[in-house]
Amino acid sequence: MRKIISLMLAVAAPALAHAQTPHDQLTKVIDDHWAWYLSVHPVEATARGVRDYDDQISDLSLGARDAQIKAEQGFVTRLDAVPETGLDAADKVNRAVLLWMLRDDIASDKHQAERLMLFTTYYIYGRLSLCKRH
Repeated sequence: MRKIISLMLAVAAPALAHAQTPHDQLTKVIDDHWAWYLSVHPVEATARGVRDYDDQISDLSLGARDAQIKAEQGFVTRLDAVPETGLDAADKVNRAVLLWMLRDDIASDKHQAERLMLFTTYYIYGRLSLCKRH
């Protein structure tokens, strides 16, 4: 019996050593979200100095919007899996704000006006100029 327990501990030790803390989990989700966000908002990425998407524009199709909502739902699932226990005050705020932003965008997609295809320069660039003011 001792050999079995010792073997189990030996096998589990590397996994336990690499187990992420809630802070590490949250940081990974936030980093992944930011990378994804810039990839689907290439004009904003360029405005923020990220040059990886200089040759792209936003996809305003309904299919792209559906894919964005699906991705946001995935981020919500990942954030919900990060336990608040073990997070410091700043991490709790970051988690709560990102969850609110994602859930708000997901909920807004259910509104009929959000499903209209807008091909105006305001929609693409007006939002960007609002970001620059802050």
